Amino acid sequence: MNPNTSLDTEDTIDLKELFFSLIEQWKTIILCILIALVSAFLYLTSTTPIYQTDALIEVKSNKSSPLAGLSSEMAAMASFSGLGGVGGSSIQSETELLKSRAIFGKAIQDLHLDIHFSPKINTLQKILSNDDFIKSYTTQGLSISLKNKNQNLSISEFKIPKFYENKELLLVFKNNTYTIFDNKTEQILKKGIVGQPLVDGTWNIHISGNLTSEQEFIIQKSSLPNAMSNILKKFNVSEKGKGSSILELTYQGENPENIPTILNSVLNIYKQQDITRSVIDKDQQVAFLEKQLPELKADLNNSERQFNQFREKYGTVDVKGESELYLNQTMQLEIQKVQLQQKQAELSAQYTTEHPAMQAISAQLNALNTKINEVNNKVKQLPEIQRLYLQYYRDVEIKNQLYTGLLTTYQSLNVAKAGELGKVNIIDYAMEPTSPIKPKSLIVLVLSIFMGGFIGILIALLRNMLNSGLRNIVPIANQHHLKNLGRVIYSNQLDSTSKSFTPLLAASQPTAIAVEQMRQIATTLQHHAQNAAKPIVQMLGAHKNAGNSTLIANIAIVLAQMNLKVLLIDCDLKDGKLKQLFNISTSLGLSDYLNNSETILNSIVNPTSQTNLDLIHSGNFSGISASLISSSKMTVLLNTVTSDYDLILIDNAAVLESSDGSILAKYVDTNILVTRFNSTTTEQIETALETFNNSGHNFEGVVFNMTKN
Repeated sequence: MNPNTSLDTEDTIDLKELFFSLIEQWKTIILCILIALVSAFLYLTSTTPIYQTDALIEVKSNKSSPLAGLSSEMAAMASFSGLGGVGGSSIQSETELLKSRAIFGKAIQDLHLDIHFSPKINTLQKILSNDDFIKSYTTQGLSISLKNKNQNLSISEFKIPKFYENKELLLVFKNNTYTIFDNKTEQILKKGIVGQPLVDGTWNIHISGNLTSEQEFIIQKSSLPNAMSNILKKFNVSEKGKGSSILELTYQGENPENIPTILNSVLNIYKQQDITRSVIDKDQQVAFLEKQLPELKADLNNSERQFNQFREKYGTVDVKGESELYLNQTMQLEIQKVQLQQKQAELSAQYTTEHPAMQAISAQLNALNTKINEVNNKVKQLPEIQRLYLQYYRDVEIKNQLYTGLLTTYQSLNVAKAGELGKVNIIDYAMEPTSPIKPKSLIVLVLSIFMGGFIGILIALLRNMLNSGLRNIVPIANQHHLKNLGRVIYSNQLDSTSKSFTPLLAASQPTAIAVEQMRQIATTLQHHAQNAAKPIVQMLGAHKNAGNSTLIANIAIVLAQMNLKVLLIDCDLKDGKLKQLFNISTSLGLSDYLNNSETILNSIVNPTSQTNLDLIHSGNFSGISASLISSSKMTVLLNTVTSDYDLILIDNAAVLESSDGSILAKYVDTNILVTRFNSTTTEQIETALETFNNSGHNFEGVVFNMTKN
């Protein structure tokens, strides 16, 4: 035999055995599932449904790039540097803008979103309560409705000292008055009358309504940062598709009728502030033009006056083709220069001189100045009359064109400002949702079943791990060279802890599976006894509660049913059970015979209800059982009954509980060790074998009792 066989067998996970061990603990698993379902039901009952509404907006870019007006070469360079979108509003910036205090701060102030209000009830009261508690935030204040009680409450003003902000206050209503307490210290802070303003220093409260019964509520005034934090947890904004410039806004809350009002208020504030920002930008440009136009007009008038004086003095001057070419070049270059200078002035309000866009314009201005100087040098070479003529004519034309362009821009900005719509377009306003987004009842219940089952299986596996009882007797039987006489399957009728305990199952249900397995064991025992010198078999439990007494009683019945004359002796003098199992009424037993010389053997042999089966029960004993078991009268008894019966079965105390079995083993040729599934441990078996071997005896076989598979 391979010495590693036992080790390999123990280290291998038997999936079939694991499955049946879980089936065995089905009650634990079902209990965990039921607890999880009850917990889920309580959660669904006590949790307020959360609804969500959504809206869509489009963000258009209505600002020109600050690189407009640059030469194609310079614009390409700036774009290559990542400046092509400079000045344009990105989706990310709009997303952050929507979450700013400028938007939500005003919404919180307008709709009184910084007031938190809830009834003071515990979880059990919330589960049992039928009140339909509804909160609505409006521009008139916080409105609370208790529909089932047909009562309502309105808080139009709730200003308190900063010291009490972000703290829970207790609001108690009684007899048309209310009292405000510090919820932690229970200190009275203020008292007021429902429907009348309460103004006292920094306290400014106005509560109205028709609450008739005494009720308690928790109210809290949040500071702006805390209110912002609480609101933003319920708010989300994201782009619908990358690069679509369409933003989806969502808002969650308990009141499906009120959350669209809150989100639409945010939309309107955002839209109005966008228009205001656009108008401010145009106002700045108009102010800039209003400052530049008079100066440019004065320069134009001065240039025209000088040009007219020149013409009056010299009359018509013949300008050659070369001079006209210089004139056109100079005019174009000067116009471009002035336009770039205006663009530079606009960008200087946003960027420093080190910014790449500003540096690009400066570089282009330097290039234009170089070209202008080159043309001016060529003009200086013309005759003086022609040169002066070109100079005066050029000044008049350049300033006239610039003045006309700025005047047109000025008029266009005034028209655009009057009809400004902003870059934000509201596509869809928020609407009232029809169903809550959480909790999802079906998902919660399904998850609770899975979680309950998982926890139940986990507990079952942990119990299996903590339970060191044997689930397979074969490896240890092979290791210690014990004959495996068989196993007896578990039955409630054989379990003394079960309500349906029927100890003599072999008599009442001879065809039961467990009885058939006992019949096989009985046949093996008969064969051993016939081949032994004495037909005596002793069955010992490895430990207490191994089911030894019930097992040997049924095996005795099975042997009797096989037309064998059987004597069953209960040698467990301290805790014998066979008398109760067979319902024997006589009081005299084995201990009486061994302890009293006047008691005769025939007086302790009791016939049972089963033909061919007699019983000697343990009797009445108090003392040391070992002294009686080892007495000469025990030898006489066994020698006497051997000739009268085909087989004698002895039930004795567990090996680990008493030495009686080891003492009696010298009269017995066949000793059987009884173990119990999932109860007997390897250590107990090894200890029992060692104890028995130390007395000079061996077990011929082992029975695996009450197995589950």
